[in-house]
Amino acid sequence: MSKALKGSKKSRLNKLKRSRPESAAADRGARSKSQNHNKLFVPASLGSIKLKTGAPVFAAGAELKSAFCMVRGGKAFVSPDFGELKTFDALKLYKQTFEQYLKYLKINPGIIACDLHPNYSSTLFAEALVSKNRDLKLVRIQHHHAHIASVIAEHRIEEPVLGFAFDGMGFGVDGNIWGGECFLAKDGKFSRLAHFKYMPQPGGDTATREVWRLGLSLLKQSGVTTVPEHIKKQRNYKEVEAMLDKNINSPVTSSAGRIFDAVSAVLGLCLNAKFEAQAAIKLQEAALDIKLKKGYNFTVDYKLVPAIVDISPMAHEIVTDLNKSTDTATISAKFHYTLALIILELAKRFWKKYKIRRVALSGGVFQNSRLLADSKELLKENGFNVYSNEKVPVNDLGIALGQAYIAATEL
Repeated sequence: MSKALKGSKKSRLNKLKRSRPESAAADRGARSKSQNHNKLFVPASLGSIKLKTGAPVFAAGAELKSAFCMVRGGKAFVSPDFGELKTFDALKLYKQTFEQYLKYLKINPGIIACDLHPNYSSTLFAEALVSKNRDLKLVRIQHHHAHIASVIAEHRIEEPVLGFAFDGMGFGVDGNIWGGECFLAKDGKFSRLAHFKYMPQPGGDTATREVWRLGLSLLKQSGVTTVPEHIKKQRNYKEVEAMLDKNINSPVTSSAGRIFDAVSAVLGLCLNAKFEAQAAIKLQEAALDIKLKKGYNFTVDYKLVPAIVDISPMAHEIVTDLNKSTDTATISAKFHYTLALIILELAKRFWKKYKIRRVALSGGVFQNSRLLADSKELLKENGFNVYSNEKVPVNDLGIALGQAYIAATEL
């Protein structure tokens, strides 16, 4: 390979990593680091958004990628990125910046919005504010509703929208972990139209690091009996297999992010992640130079409400490809295109029912530039108007804007 070609590929890989799914870093103008805890962050408006209440709003945001939002006079002011809020320094900076924003913007929020997750530091902070002042109104907002609302707020969309929220995790209204969702959004209200079939996470959060567990879970749930040797060789394989067979300590998730992890593990690209989204990054990198518009099979059970997307046929076909020695680059490219085809299938189905041509894409998985591009291309070719985050990051750093929008609209 020539030096020029090597340099070109390295450049593409660097660009890829900057746009990686569920990335811990977001392309923000201001960075808040623990050593800068005395720094004053001057609020910058994102521009006017339409609200149905004049009351100032404070939206507390999420947890792993944390930023809050304040709304004054219909204008949204989103804070810098505080990082992982459960760390002492990040939470300290979060609280200090909150006070700075109150002083600078000269507002007293009447509405406090937070995530549904009861253990988020941002949720606890919001609850503490309300406990000190009973005149404040606390509004709890589902994580993925907020993702889609952030797009609606940015683009000032007033008509109904079909929203696809794909990310690693968010607390669902049914108590399960969501992350592969299709919604109907109208006037600040959300209906869950479809989601990926729930998949067990053996060991809970441990499976997000030992992602081979998710690979095994996907195969077993799909009825695939041939488990790759690289998964069988993992420490505690027998114990994890028993956990799945007996449904012990295996909370379920509809997360698209976890599907990326599972497929990456099945292909042997990443079995144990050393950092967030490593498995998904490896999967995207594998398909970097492959131009392929062909996917795997899947099914959607529309008799159920919400409809259930089952990728079991895809799991079978991936293993078949592996057994035929199909290169992982081709398999990865087909996997990415399959997810885009799933989005198109759902959009076309629900267009027939609701006559909605506006589609919003949000959530950390859409930091995957290949998936975002494939999805937009397919949707636009079929007559849909596609919107995604532009002013705030597509990951959880945009959550607070969506929370603020929904809270103001509801009231």
